[in-house]
Amino acid sequence: MAERTKAPYHHTTFKDRVLIEQMIQDNVPTSGIALIIGKHKNSISMEIAYSGADRKSYSALNAQLRIT
Repeated sequence: MAERTKAPYHHTTFKDRVLIEQMIQDNVPTSGIALIIGKHKNSISMEIAYSGADRKSYSALNAQLRIT
């Protein structure tokens, strides 16, 4: 039986966070953001939630500062 390999995990970069913030401001749905950035829509939702914000108050800078 062949072993399953996991896809490599790529952290969300500050550039991605800025794009997420801009697209949220432009009312792009989470699925659209995910498609453009190349991540699963759940990853985008988790990024927003992990930052301690919701879609209306998401800030790329605050999200970046939270992880450093």
